[in-house]
Amino acid sequence: MTEPTIRDCIAGPWWTPCEKHPLQRGQYIWAFLPHVDLVPYVLVSEGRSDPTDHSVARGRVEQLRVSSPPTASNGLPVAGLPSYPKEVWAVNRAKIRLGIVVCEGGGELPKELRPSSSPKWQTAATFLVAPCYGIEKTSTRAGWFQPLVDRIRRCEYPQFILEHLPPPYDGTQSIVRLDQLQPIGKHHNSFKPGEFRLSDEALQLVDQWFDWLRAGTLDASTELADARELLMNSD
Repeated sequence: MTEPTIRDCIAGPWWTPCEKHPLQRGQYIWAFLPHVDLVPYVLVSEGRSDPTDHSVARGRVEQLRVSSPPTASNGLPVAGLPSYPKEVWAVNRAKIRLGIVVCEGGGELPKELRPSSSPKWQTAATFLVAPCYGIEKTSTRAGWFQPLVDRIRRCEYPQFILEHLPPPYDGTQSIVRLDQLQPIGKHHNSFKPGEFRLSDEALQLVDQWFDWLRAGTLDASTELADARELLMNSD
């Protein structure tokens, strides 16, 4: 018999079909989502490989410590790696993985508030995504420690949700990390939208879950609290 999970605690479906556009809360997307390391990494430019070619650079990757940021390169400037005061080129491992849209982001600002003289990052539209991590061990993936997965299944921790993915994954189990919400740019080259979203009932539970993570306590009057009590005593 399959062990119960959070999706067994609602009467209706967990996932429901949706249009790819417009983007909506609860929808799954694919994007290059970075691993969040305990200590980040930085790409340090060491100048040009050839003094006459400003398109090719030498560099090194090292840990980025907030107490000792790298100093600016004394080498010749490189077109693709411009240097700005107090800025660095942060480096992350990333792969195309599934994410669930937790926040659609604000509406697009009118053009008169986005003059060409202003940096694009100040007003570029983004949305927030919670990344999903497959739990199965493969030749290229370590997989998740099963005793931890068992505890996540019972809703023991506010930062983790055990998810059963929709088509084309057909129920494959994955861990959603609410504590790794990441902004994704609203540009067609930044993500690929899926054709399923969390049902209204499922999204309500996820919203309560995020409130639990944000506040540090779970409201005992919520549906999630009732479901968690059931699952924590499911053995």
